[in-house]
Amino acid sequence: MRAVLSLLGLLSAAAAQTQPALNTSDITIVKVAHSGNGCPQGTVGTSFSPDRTTITLSFDAVQLWAGPGYTSRDASKNCQVQLEMKYPPGWQFAITKSRWHGYFQLPDGIRAGFYTSFEISSQDTQVANVPTATLNGTDTVTEQLFNAEGAVDRELGSMCTPRSYTAGVSDRLLVRDRWSLTRMRSDAYTRDEGWMDDLPLTQQVELRWQACKACSQCF
Repeated sequence: MRAVLSLLGLLSAAAAQTQPALNTSDITIVKVAHSGNGCPQGTVGTSFSPDRTTITLSFDAVQLWAGPGYTSRDASKNCQVQLEMKYPPGWQFAITKSRWHGYFQLPDGIRAGFYTSFEISSQDTQVANVPTATLNGTDTVTEQLFNAEGAVDRELGSMCTPRSYTAGVSDRLLVRDRWSLTRMRSDAYTRDEGWMDDLPLTQQVELRWQACKACSQCF
């Protein structure tokens, strides 16, 4: 057994030393699935930046309400997006940060919260969280441009195994999002149209790529 492990170590080390440059055209999202009361089927869009370091999720139906006549379910929505990714052998990725971008009309006395966590299927017991982003309403009737960025509380990466050096790799990235409204005053409430304008809410997930090293888990 010790000899086999030593051989695997030598093979992985040799593979890492001869690792070719990353071909970004070989990195693809082959399947997307989503569920949750904040993202009915067909309302989540996905795209990949040309350098494959940014995944953009677009949410077209995240609408929240708070105030008289609305329930806690109206003021909190969630969505779980599962991305199956395929990428070249000998490489791994890590999640580094998340960004939010959207246009809102929140009245004074209403606070919005954005919550995100990540999982990678090859790391089935590990979760990375992003600090909660908040948006406070104002007393204006004009739309508010909201941009927020947060780094993950721990760097979560896909695993490298002996197979990672010889065959194409497929892994699933799970993005869990939740949005909520809190009334800071009893007389505060959202407009009938909800908290957002008609433009979609977008989230960018930042990735970092590196060649696998002579280890079973490099990140």
